[in-house]
Amino acid sequence: MFIDFFLNFAIIITLISLFHQHVDHSVVNRQSSFWKKSGYGLLMGSWGALLMQFTIDLYHGLIMDLRHIPLLYAALYAGPGPAIIAAVVIAFARLSIGGGAAAGYAMAFLLCSTIGFIVIASKIRHLWTAVFSMLLLSNIAFLFISYPLADDLQTYAVANMLYWLFSFAGGFLTIHTSQYLRKTKLLFKEYEEKAYTDSLTGLNNVRRFDTAMNNAIERISAEQGTLALAMIDIDFFKKINDTYGHPTGDEMLSQLGQLLRDQLPQKMIVSRNGGEEFSVIMEGVHPKEAIDRAEQIRLAVERATFQTEDGHAIQMTISIGVAMFPDIPAEDVYRMADAALYNAKRSGRNKVCLASPASTGQVIKGNV
Repeated sequence: MFIDFFLNFAIIITLISLFHQHVDHSVVNRQSSFWKKSGYGLLMGSWGALLMQFTIDLYHGLIMDLRHIPLLYAALYAGPGPAIIAAVVIAFARLSIGGGAAAGYAMAFLLCSTIGFIVIASKIRHLWTAVFSMLLLSNIAFLFISYPLADDLQTYAVANMLYWLFSFAGGFLTIHTSQYLRKTKLLFKEYEEKAYTDSLTGLNNVRRFDTAMNNAIERISAEQGTLALAMIDIDFFKKINDTYGHPTGDEMLSQLGQLLRDQLPQKMIVSRNGGEEFSVIMEGVHPKEAIDRAEQIRLAVERATFQTEDGHAIQMTISIGVAMFPDIPAEDVYRMADAALYNAKRSGRNKVCLASPASTGQVIKGNV
């Protein structure tokens, strides 16, 4: 019987691992749509039906399985709807095996467990208290349904003792494993986000910029579209650091990052490439549109008042270099946008320059 339990638990761990690998728990919760909850319930019901095929011989012909654990899982994490759907699937699976008194007792156990799990999940917010209460309920239900099925009192007592042991062990180990995998996945997402996000501004960092730029060029090449890369640099930023200190300089970078987010559509990819240098990837735009958008950013920065923590008002300007793909080959887009930025700096700053294939940058707009 212990080998049977080990096999059941191995199946549970395998299914949970696959589930967490391919399903995001944030996608399905108590506020999810009907169709998402229905899918979740069908999945949990199928899980319960599978476990019914691997029964555990408790004692002298009394058998059990862990079908109640997926039901518990559905009620605990997704609410009443998925739990009811899971119960219906499990009920049909049990009736397909055969009828008779045993099937009637199984239906009674399933009904009692489903109602109890739903009520407990809605009333008890502490996870482990809810899990304990659900398992205790299902174990007590088994006490009642197993009595008519046992040949004698000894069989009834031993079978229930083992059922309680396996039920509690299986339930707690399942939820513990699930919680561990959930936390691991959340931590992985958090670390992944931090690895690709600039901690100061909350924008994409240079690592994500490289990935986004390569992906965008591949996509645009396949679609035969256009792409603009705008490189942005704060004018005389060293003077701000020298005058007000590096903490104030960091605050200016953070405020500029927020301004760029506010000025640009969400589909445009904004990054901080390092120091006081930022970039914007604009897909599906033509040169005039790209220049107009860059000029909009330049004017917004020029007109903005940036506030220091101690109340000082600072005015800043930026210079922008723009390069177009496929007018400029993919391997040269970044270099030419940077060259156009350098040209804007060299020709007086607070300007927008467009790079052309024949030159390092041509002044298009800006205050002289």
